[in-house]
Amino acid sequence: MQRKGIWGSLTLIVLVSGLAWGLTNLHISQAQASQAVTTYNQWKKAYVAGKSQK
Repeated sequence: MQRKGIWGSLTLIVLVSGLAWGLTNLHISQAQASQAVTTYNQWKKAYVAGKSQK
């Protein structure tokens, strides 16, 4: 019975740690978001809406 308690506690610690790590890494700065949009728009202009396509 004691093993179940230990494994349950370890599982809970791992889950909470993973959740905390994931939430802290979700933060994206405004500069990063702006750069991503700019890069996407450049790609889209060159490959999707470019005049070179026939």
